Amino acid sequence: MTINYSKYRILIINGQSINNSNATAITLRNLFKNIPKENLMELCFANSSNAYLAINSQVFPQRTNILRSLFIKFLNKNNIRDSFNKTIEEDKLSGQYVKANRKVQLKEFIISYLDACPIMFDKKIIKIAKEFKPDIIYTLGGSIMVLKIALRFSEYCNCGILLHFMDNWRDSKYNSCLLFYPRIKLKDLIYEVEHKSKSGLVISDKMAKEYSSKSGINYYGLMNPADVSNKYNTQIKNSDNKIKIIYTGGLHLNRYKSLLDVEKVIQNSLELKNKCILHIYTSENDQYLSGLFDNSVTLFHKYVPHDKINDIYNSADILLHIESFDNEQISFVKYSLSTKISEYLASGKPIVCYSPKNIAVYEYIEENSAGYSSSDPIDLSQKLLKLINDPRLREYFGANGIETARNKHTTEASLDTLFKAIGENICCTNDKS
Repeated sequence: MTINYSKYRILIINGQSINNSNATAITLRNLFKNIPKENLMELCFANSSNAYLAINSQVFPQRTNILRSLFIKFLNKNNIRDSFNKTIEEDKLSGQYVKANRKVQLKEFIISYLDACPIMFDKKIIKIAKEFKPDIIYTLGGSIMVLKIALRFSEYCNCGILLHFMDNWRDSKYNSCLLFYPRIKLKDLIYEVEHKSKSGLVISDKMAKEYSSKSGINYYGLMNPADVSNKYNTQIKNSDNKIKIIYTGGLHLNRYKSLLDVEKVIQNSLELKNKCILHIYTSENDQYLSGLFDNSVTLFHKYVPHDKINDIYNSADILLHIESFDNEQISFVKYSLSTKISEYLASGKPIVCYSPKNIAVYEYIEENSAGYSSSDPIDLSQKLLKLINDPRLREYFGANGIETARNKHTTEASLDTLFKAIGENICCTNDKS
């Protein structure tokens, strides 16, 4: 099928820039990089010094949400935010997880009510957006403020909104009884977006089925497109003859606790301890957590730029994905497929997923026979032993992963889904106008 990449003009509205270095921004760049740059424009609150994708990027002025801006300025000026975040790190390192979680909840409480404050719309940015003449607004939503802005610019530019859920924040955000108003406001805004839309995007087919059922509009699964053209080594010869189990990504959402479980599984098995080593590649912000790990079992490495990440995948024998077992986090990621999953699949390496059962990523790895999923330390130990002792099994899972990536996660397939959803929304907008 031939896709007309130049058919629509897309206005991207999010909190952070598409040129950020995090996993979400990587997914967006992979999705939009084949669309003519003159057909893309973004409005965001935090620009990036990176220029991975050279598109017109406009930053909302601080006065857009003046109370939020003044509060953040006060925190930064008095070094309160850094000091507070430091105490959270110290609590995690000392094992005071409940105390750390309460502080995180306090931050969420403050930010949620600031997000719900009145917004001032800048005339200059409104003019720029109108002159761009978008056919659709694409947004990840994720907050009251971003959704309010997307809805208002939909009116200014007389176009529809394509909402893309990458996690289950619609059901898990603001669930504390103290956040009653933000929770109601968020649900009202999601309803308003869906009411004026024909379709939306989500991160997995499992989420698409659930969201289509509850909203009455068509949701389509679209995750990070993977490069399936690379050639990978299926058998690695390491100088120490140890099997390399590699995890890449952030340790937020309490994922570090699950990595500690994996480390303990290796520690408790003499054979695993002698035959494999766990490598963690993570951001500078998460490096402090290395103090919780045993460096005879687990090695921490600096963040690797995304254009070099295939070299890391290629050096692995087994690629590891983990999710938190905390109830709060399970609700958030229950339908999610992480940015790295499609890349793991395309790497030709077997995947081990350690996570709760009945979440999308656990089921996805199993359904596609791309590796093993496990939610129990004893079961995980047994499956790791099978993998490290059977090179043919590793090759079998790796080959299935490549096949899955080629069938489901190419750039062409992702763009087809994107433009299908955009087209439906444009027809819906025209019908209502």
